[in-house]
Amino acid sequence: MPGLFARWSVWSAWRGWPAAPRRVWFLLAALSVLVLAVRVWPRLQDPQLWAEDGMVFLQDVYVTGFWGSIFKPYADYLHLVPRLVAWFSSAFPLEIVPYAMFWTAFAVLALFILATPVLIEHAALRLAILVIFPLSVGTNELYIPPTNLQWFLAVYGIDLCMRRIRPVDWVLIPVMAITGPFLAIAVATRLVQFAEAETRARLGVWTAALVLGGAVLGYTLFRAEIDTTVRVILDSLGSAILFVGPQETRDIVLAALALFVLAWWTRLAPDARYLVLFFVIYWVSIGYKFGVQQSHPGPKIFVAGGRYFFLPQLLVFALLVRAAVPQQGVRLVPQVAGVAVAATIIWLCEIFLTTETLTPFPGSHAENWLPAVAEYRRSGNPVLPILPEGWFMRVE
Repeated sequence: MPGLFARWSVWSAWRGWPAAPRRVWFLLAALSVLVLAVRVWPRLQDPQLWAEDGMVFLQDVYVTGFWGSIFKPYADYLHLVPRLVAWFSSAFPLEIVPYAMFWTAFAVLALFILATPVLIEHAALRLAILVIFPLSVGTNELYIPPTNLQWFLAVYGIDLCMRRIRPVDWVLIPVMAITGPFLAIAVATRLVQFAEAETRARLGVWTAALVLGGAVLGYTLFRAEIDTTVRVILDSLGSAILFVGPQETRDIVLAALALFVLAWWTRLAPDARYLVLFFVIYWVSIGYKFGVQQSHPGPKIFVAGGRYFFLPQLLVFALLVRAAVPQQGVRLVPQVAGVAVAATIIWLCEIFLTTETLTPFPGSHAENWLPAVAEYRRSGNPVLPILPEGWFMRVE
């Protein structure tokens, strides 16, 4: 079987993909941006302010100004990049501020994707970005309100876990550290790296991690009904890994996956171990927190909390790609993983081409926002309604 695969010209080309020339990566990045633009075009063409975009970020700029808003915490952490987008957009006439917000957010994300060949060193993670950013499943709410930029930019922290610090990182690390909570996960992952490198420190770090993790998990479990909590964890985690499917099927596959990871942990390459570790820490600290808040997770996870499942999807795909990297003395696993990667990309493209991957906003810019602005110009009432229904923002 390995000999048969080795004779395929396609397989021969695939074997050298991690070392592909940078111009190939830039072409793939440009294609990724193009596909993303097609996906989000309905919202770029008819943008409407959504939730925190208006009621937090824009409102703070209008009410307190640049310095009063830029470092203001929200939800217990800072949002530098979304607040910069809001500050820039506030310079435009109020009538077209939604256009400024969405197009600026798209420009930030497009530049991040185009910079991936230079910014992201880990080849499997780089390919995952170029595929999952435009084609992720069940993450409707991510595209493309500025509020959610942090979920995309978090990938930088994952790459940071697996390489040396470069001069450009001294600029990017502070920016990412105050744009969302995700760099803290990278710090936790690097602590494990130090534990593996320093034998004397290993026991202390792992003991501390186990005690802390056990305390958090125990506290959460005993505050809720055990059966309900465990069922929610399995259902929401299964949704993240497998995207779709009956709960029972997800649970069985999850159990098999957990046993596989435990059995092969010590045989994984270091970078693959750190990808798995980032996934575990992320899920316990963020995804699990969301999961236990849902009394009936099911399909609504994809409507109300799809952003929580974006990074797990990307990490699982990156691990699959990493398994497809040719290894000395190992033939069948990379070949099977390569076929699985190709099948996953084809499946994601099929969903992209045949289903509505972006739910339209209620109404339109002309129906919702422009009348509200006109009323403000006429009456002077600075409180304007935004989406979703029941949300408002002040413009002075």
